[in-house]
Amino acid sequence: MNHLPRRPVSSIAIAGLVSLAALAALWLWVQWCRFPWSAWNDIRLAPSFMLAAGEPVYSAPGPGVVSTWMYGPVPVWLLLPAAWMPDIVSASLTAGGLNIGIQLLAILFACARWPAGGLSASSRATAVCLVVAAWPEAAWRFIQADNFAVALGLLSSTLLLRKGCSPAMAWLAAAAAAAAVGCKQTSLGIPLAQVVWLASTRGRIDALEHAMRLAGCGALLGLATLTFFDPAGLWDTLVRLPGQIPFTDEIGRRLADLAPLLLIHLALPPAVFLMLRRQPDPGGARRLGLLLWLFGAPLGLLSLIKAGGTLNSLQGFQLALPVLALGLCSALSSLPRAITLAPLVIGALFLVRLQATGVPMKPRSGHLTEGVALVRANPGQLWLPWNPLVSYYGEGRFYHAEDGFYARLLAGRALSRDQIKVHLPPSFTAIAEPVGLNGWGISENLLERPFVEHVSGAWRLRVAVPEAPPPPSS
Repeated sequence: MNHLPRRPVSSIAIAGLVSLAALAALWLWVQWCRFPWSAWNDIRLAPSFMLAAGEPVYSAPGPGVVSTWMYGPVPVWLLLPAAWMPDIVSASLTAGGLNIGIQLLAILFACARWPAGGLSASSRATAVCLVVAAWPEAAWRFIQADNFAVALGLLSSTLLLRKGCSPAMAWLAAAAAAAAVGCKQTSLGIPLAQVVWLASTRGRIDALEHAMRLAGCGALLGLATLTFFDPAGLWDTLVRLPGQIPFTDEIGRRLADLAPLLLIHLALPPAVFLMLRRQPDPGGARRLGLLLWLFGAPLGLLSLIKAGGTLNSLQGFQLALPVLALGLCSALSSLPRAITLAPLVIGALFLVRLQATGVPMKPRSGHLTEGVALVRANPGQLWLPWNPLVSYYGEGRFYHAEDGFYARLLAGRALSRDQIKVHLPPSFTAIAEPVGLNGWGISENLLERPFVEHVSGAWRLRVAVPEAPPPPSS
């Protein structure tokens, strides 16, 4: 008899979950459709194509193609399937699927396996939807080294929490944590948080064993990296160049501009952890989430206040988000009204974010096909400083990316014109950029002649005015 009144509630809960799953799928579909339009994705995908084509990804200053990539090799390897695609549109959509899919799999795995006091499957599914809704939009829409570092950090930490973790799983957890650092140098907080957590919950011996596994996996990853890439180029690109980029001159303004989002990243996690302090914490699992957030903050903040830095460097919020979502769902599961309230709140969050971004239902990739056609119609003449892959599919060559010049200017290491010309079109007379893109203003100076500007489809062209012929001799 007592079971009968619960059926309507169960039906409402199922309906709410189905609605949330549909909204989550729509949200991710929209981000996948928006992915090809961003020139940032083109320039950050180019290193995988360069690797597949046998071109140096990390080159010493001067002779190589200048790219925007100053991060570890793991994302370059993970995005390699995009380089096997026969055309620019399928390559971009494949990269977008990998970028979204790898993060989503990590979220699903963490929410399904993270210890959380006997949560039901429906509560865990609700937590997944909450994480997807609250996940930074830029992580879905742009290729960022941080995306893959966070995904690997979640995988590693979830494996580490398993009771009776087998030696194979322990090594896999260490390998994933080492790979996270191999995505971006500032991800060092992930393995450090794990070692500290092990020392505080399972003892020094377990912490030492994990540290040794991390060192072994890091050494193997380093060996593989040195095998695939030029050591001098690696040192220059991964260590010297980032180290020479200065801090922004307006740190206060940067922090003020980002203040609302900084509050979410830096104040929300500790507030929720504090609120959940009386909830059961099996095996100290929630403590690991807190440490991942805490150890991710210092290096993330240092990156944020560098010239060009922004919120993607604050990995701690994303690393803690599944833990926070599971804790909130666990706390709400004892409240009768939470069965309907939680899906309504999460659904509202999805709707607000969808309304703010628009809802394209088809991939925004038409400009890529137009760009390839432009390159083929002007072989050896047209430089696309923000779309090196369009050039590659158009004429099979890699040219410089303007954002790479900007990074080197910030570091006080501007290249000479002779060095730059080596990897520009041999008969360089025109520049093409997507309409609406505002670059750094460097590429126009390289034309070295007055230019005229016009729009062709989705592209803005700057074409150098032909030099006047010399006057006839008398």
